[in-house]
Amino acid sequence: DLLLGSFLILFMTIGIPTNLLSFSYFLTRDKGTVHDTLYLIATISDLCVLMAAFGPVTILINAAGDRSPLLFENPYLCTAWALFFVTSARFSLFVPAVISTLRALAIHAPYYTVKKTTVVGCCLGYVVCIAIIDITFLSMKATKAVYKHSHAVCLFDFIGTVGRNFAIFVYAEQIAALLIITINLIISVIPLLRKPKTPSKSPRNLRDVAVTITIFTAVCVFCNTPLMITVILVITNTFSTLGDCTRFYLRMVCYIVMTVLNSALNPCVYLTRMPGLRKWAGNCRSSLGSFMQSKADSFRDTTVRDASAAGEESGTQAVN
Repeated sequence: DLLLGSFLILFMTIGIPTNLLSFSYFLTRDKGTVHDTLYLIATISDLCVLMAAFGPVTILINAAGDRSPLLFENPYLCTAWALFFVTSARFSLFVPAVISTLRALAIHAPYYTVKKTTVVGCCLGYVVCIAIIDITFLSMKATKAVYKHSHAVCLFDFIGTVGRNFAIFVYAEQIAALLIITINLIISVIPLLRKPKTPSKSPRNLRDVAVTITIFTAVCVFCNTPLMITVILVITNTFSTLGDCTRFYLRMVCYIVMTVLNSALNPCVYLTRMPGLRKWAGNCRSSLGSFMQSKADSFRDTTVRDASAAGEESGTQAVN
C-alpha cells in the first residue's frame, strides 16, 4: 500500500504542474486547432483525475495500514467523490476517443472539417449526460456509493435488476471507447509506417501532429487495457477464480493507479512533442525570473535606502 501510495504521489507531483502548464498554453492560443481545443479539454479532465487521487493517497499512506475509510466514512463525501472520480475517469477515456476519431477521419476524408463548437458541445453534452444519468440512478436507489476496501476509494454498487443493467451499460461503454481508440490507433499508425511512393508535399509539422496524436492514443491504450481486461474478467465471472492477493491489488492498480498514470503521462507527451509549448514554457520561466530579479533588486534598494536614512539620522542625533 505504501508503494502504491508513493507511486500516486509521484504521478500527482509530475502531472498536476505539467497539466496546469499545458492548460495555460492551450488556453492562450488564439488560433488553435480543433485538436488544441481537445487537448485543453483533456488537461481539465486529467487535472480532475489527479486531484481526486488525494483520496486514495491519504488511505494508502495511513500509518495504521488497514485501509480504513477515514474521510470516506461520511456518506455524502463518499457519494460526491465517487461521482467526481467516476465521471472524470470516463471522460478521460472519451476525449482520446474523440481525438483519435478525428485523426482517422482526417486520413480518410482530409477535406472534411469539424468545427470547434461541435467538438466542445459534444464533450460538454457527454459530461452533462453521464452526470445526469448517474444522479438519476442514485435517486432511484439502483446504485449506491460505498467504500471499496479493495480500491481504497468510494465507488458505486449496482443494486437490483436495474442496477445490474446499468452496470452492463457502463462496462460496455468503457470497452467500446477503448476499442474505438485502438482501431483508430491502428488506422493512424499504418500511414506513418508506410513509406510514400512520391515525396510528400505536406508540411513537416502535419506529420509531427500525426505522430503526437498517435503517441497520445497509444499511451491511453497502454494505461486502460489492464482495466478493460479486468472488466471482461468480471463480466465473464472469471475474476473470482484468481487468487485473493491478485484480486485485491489488481482492482486498485488497474482502476486507480493506471488511470492516474495516464493523466500524468499526457502532459509529458505534450511537452516532448510540441516545440511551441516548450518555447512558451521557457518564455514564462524567463519572465518569472526577470520578475523575481526585479523584485529582489527593488527590495535590496529599499533596504539600502532605509539603512542609509537610519545612519544619517543616528549621525545627526550624535552631533546634536
